Amino acid sequence: ADLRSDSPTRGAWKSFSLKADSAEALWIPPGYAHGFLTLEANTVLLYLISGTYRPEAHGGIRWDDPRFAIEWPRSPLVISKTDRNWPSFSR
Repeated sequence: ADLRSDSPTRGAWKSFSLKADSAEALWIPPGYAHGFLTLEANTVLLYLISGTYRPEAHGGIRWDDPRFAIEWPRSPLVISKTDRNWPSFSR
């Protein structure tokens, strides 16, 4: 989801489906929120960040925030307490 304040596509989102046998990866540029939903049991998700991890920079928005109206393929079966408690987007 595009969170950039000066972007004409602010609030827009796009989804991608990655499969283990495709050897594809997805780069998410700065200024975008991201979320992951696994569609198969026993999925392993691996992601990298482009800079040094800074816990104070960690933030989030609700996965089901009506501001974005993301069309998830289904609701998550398991969601962390942290992810359940993110606020709605208000910037």
